[in-house]
Amino acid sequence: MTEHAEPEEPSPLESKVIRQIEYYFGDINLPRDTFLLQEIKEDDGWVPLQTMTKFNRLSQLSTDIAVLAAAMRKSTSSLMEVSEDGLKIRRSPDHPVPTFDKDRFAEIKVRSVYAKGFPLDAALDNLIEFFERAGKAEQVQMRKNKEKAFKGSCFVVYASEESAKKFLEMEETAKFGDTELVRLMKGDYFKKKYDESKQKKIEAIKKKQEQRERFLEDKITEKRENLAERITKGAVLHISNIPEGVTFEELKALFQDHGKVAWAEFQKGDKEGNLRFEGEGSAKAALEKAREGNDGKIVLNNEEVQCRVLDGEEELNYWRRVFQSHKDRMEKKHRGRSNFYGKSHRKRQAGDGNKNEPESKVAKTDD
Repeated sequence: MTEHAEPEEPSPLESKVIRQIEYYFGDINLPRDTFLLQEIKEDDGWVPLQTMTKFNRLSQLSTDIAVLAAAMRKSTSSLMEVSEDGLKIRRSPDHPVPTFDKDRFAEIKVRSVYAKGFPLDAALDNLIEFFERAGKAEQVQMRKNKEKAFKGSCFVVYASEESAKKFLEMEETAKFGDTELVRLMKGDYFKKKYDESKQKKIEAIKKKQEQRERFLEDKITEKRENLAERITKGAVLHISNIPEGVTFEELKALFQDHGKVAWAEFQKGDKEGNLRFEGEGSAKAALEKAREGNDGKIVLNNEEVQCRVLDGEEELNYWRRVFQSHKDRMEKKHRGRSNFYGKSHRKRQAGDGNKNEPESKVAKTDD
């Protein structure tokens, strides 16, 4: 035989006991409480009050089984039953444990809110009292950081969607003390956090890309500066509009009396080419001398050719080609030597009957 709660006014302590036990066995907590779910399978749903005193928050209220039983008899919710001997409690069979599925999640979502701005030393009882200004709260979750300390925000599940909306709108819950609160539906809070996280990722990618671009720009600048230190500035003369059939010798002879040509980038039939002189600024000096006494013109085979000294990026690009060409030749030369010595080494070892024999003896044996 069981006793149902009687409509007797509970004391403040008993009200807290009722609330805590009904939270443990409520629709929000019980479906996810593996310990209690196992307990209610053992004895037709009955759980000893002695077991309940091991729950931390309830034990802070009272560990006296008689006090706990008396309090639960005064509950008006009809959720809980107390055994006749006052030693056990259970969730009423009239209130089966809900299944926590997709539909259940959606139903809870529309009555769940988020609030931020509470003092870090706020007590749960004070928070519950505050939130219930808008209506009955089934769950008040004080959010904790990694160190298990309250971080000033809560998730709250109200008994109805109307109470959740009321909390967001009513003036009495806009502030906690003198502090203005951030109030949102829980779903809106997670959407806001998702959007912020997405934006942070976009900004992080953008920042990383900008850093890489700056790094590459710095590298390019560094290479340009290093290249600028290696080159002979003002030593390259670019010649265009070269007449058909002009040879390298003719092109070189045009300036040989005005400066020493160290290298020519030109082949017969080309319409333009480069002459590199020895010494910094030598191309300009050679060009000026060649123009003297000829009305400032450079004439080749009775045709005027155009000449200008390379500078800036155009000059750097010329030297890049020169250095790369030199590097390619050196690598090719090195590979040629490696192949030569490699073949000789393999040939000797192929006939090496005894590695300890002198070379002359090995040679005779090979014969």
